[in-house]
Amino acid sequence: SWFFYETDEDAAAQQEMKDWIALCKKAAGAVNASESEYRKVFAEVESKLDLRNALEYMAAACYLVNTDWPHNNVKGFRDVNNGKFRFVLFDLDFAGQTTTPIQDFFNKENFQSEHELMGYDYSRSKSLNGTKRSSQNTFVTLFKNLLKNSQFRKQFIDTYCIIGGSVMQPKYVKEIANEMKNYIQKGIYSEDQFDPSLSSNYVIKTFTTSWNSNMIDHMRKRSEMGISTVEKQSVSLSANAPGAKLSLNGLNLPYAEFNGYLFAPIRLKATAPAGYKFAGWK
Repeated sequence: SWFFYETDEDAAAQQEMKDWIALCKKAAGAVNASESEYRKVFAEVESKLDLRNALEYMAAACYLVNTDWPHNNVKGFRDVNNGKFRFVLFDLDFAGQTTTPIQDFFNKENFQSEHELMGYDYSRSKSLNGTKRSSQNTFVTLFKNLLKNSQFRKQFIDTYCIIGGSVMQPKYVKEIANEMKNYIQKGIYSEDQFDPSLSSNYVIKTFTTSWNSNMIDHMRKRSEMGISTVEKQSVSLSANAPGAKLSLNGLNLPYAEFNGYLFAPIRLKATAPAGYKFAGWK
């Protein structure tokens, strides 16, 4: 897995990297395995990978469509005391550059570097000039394998919808983008002569309601999701009591509101805050 090329130099970190690569390769080898063998591999992956984090990470990364990923900019960690692997979003300056993010993601499973190599491989007595590096990106294969699990697949679909209908609602995108612009304009990066309004305006204009609709349609059409014949449902949810919480198929909404698209089956739950009693939906 050459794409995951960088880690700390101490022995513990090097061992963590070896463990991660071994896990990816094992998952990659089980894509066409029998049902019983697949369940064993999935159980092992689940014991070593934080699946909740993986769902949120993959949903957010695919929704934000960073074209410089996942052959690059994959950043993860785990607690050295037998912790589970977790991932963080990293280097998103190429976000919003494509309208087919999930297709592009799977297309990079067998990835060839964009730039040609220069130099000489003395171990093989062979020039590298003009060649390109290629390899199976087992990070992609790992996710493809996880999607074979119906529960994980449904949770990914729901999480992807939550990203678009709650986390990335245009009003929140605008609020956060402008907040960051104002912070940078205070002079933190003034030496770079960078106008942060260029980035904030781009983000605000890109991640709109129509963007969400297009991303949901793209996700629905992917055969890996198994919902190509299921119609998306436009859903609006909100709570009228401060501190109330809403959940969708067991997944908590980060804001007590939702304005986007969902796919059946859908199970909603409202939790009233202290001093309130849930009265019903209307």
